[in-house]
Amino acid sequence: LARQSATLALTSLRGTVTQTGTGSPLRDVLVLALRTSDLRLAGAAQTSSTGRWRINVALGGYRLAFIDPTGGHGMEWAGRRPFAPT
Repeated sequence: LARQSATLALTSLRGTVTQTGTGSPLRDVLVLALRTSDLRLAGAAQTSSTGRWRINVALGGYRLAFIDPTGGHGMEWAGRRPFAPT
């Protein structure tokens, strides 16, 4: 078979995680990019000391989840919506 090359169009999702009320940056928060079509993990990052994060993903639709591994904050979806299992 002939070798095929696929060119995948990429984009960067990025942002800053801050504490509600104070605006202080939150470090070490896990940020997950889940494909909207099937909620499979497409990429992940951990926030820096300034609360910033960046995930390179293929073009498409994603839901972002934010998890504090220390347990100090509950899991949230993007838009500050708390996680609600269905």
